[in-house]
Amino acid sequence: MSRAHRDYFNDLAAGWPEAAQNASKFLSWLRDFAVTPGDRILDVGAGKGILTLWLQTLASFSVQTIPVDLSERMLLLGKRSQPQALSTAVCSDIEHAAFHDNLFDKAICYSVFPHITHPVQAGRELYRLLKPGGRLLVLHSQCSRKLNLFHAQLADPVMYDTLMPAVDLQALFLRLGFIPVRVEENPQLYWVEVAKPLQTK
Repeated sequence: MSRAHRDYFNDLAAGWPEAAQNASKFLSWLRDFAVTPGDRILDVGAGKGILTLWLQTLASFSVQTIPVDLSERMLLLGKRSQPQALSTAVCSDIEHAAFHDNLFDKAICYSVFPHITHPVQAGRELYRLLKPGGRLLVLHSQCSRKLNLFHAQLADPVMYDTLMPAVDLQALFLRLGFIPVRVEENPQLYWVEVAKPLQTK
């Protein structure tokens, strides 16, 4: 993300929601992603930790979730309201993530991918960070068309942020070496799930 994006989300942080609007749907999506005991999960664009909190709520077993966000104010306010969920939070740009290779079993980008300035670079980093067999999910609660129309009504720089159709994002990931798992796009769901091959070159 750009410095302008960081400033934009820092300015919005105080009023940013701290809970999912539709908890049952949110939990259903996370179950579909098949989190398993012992998973280490990267929460990209964590904001105030909505996804991280629900992953902890869902898991009756031990999972380690690492929330990452470029907005330091989002993370700071999230730590105040739910310190346990964001105790391991890292302020970092996913395009240049300060983590070791092959570290995560899963990575989730929830409501963040349109704001990533260089999606190919972010995809390469996510590939690097995932273990062989690890899975990446890009998730939104609406289709790309609806989301792009919504962003166009907002202020600079977010008004220019667009999400490509799900099949196009999947194709981008496949060019980077991922293998397909699931792609689905309808007015209420945008789901692109890919995996890092077990045998990598």
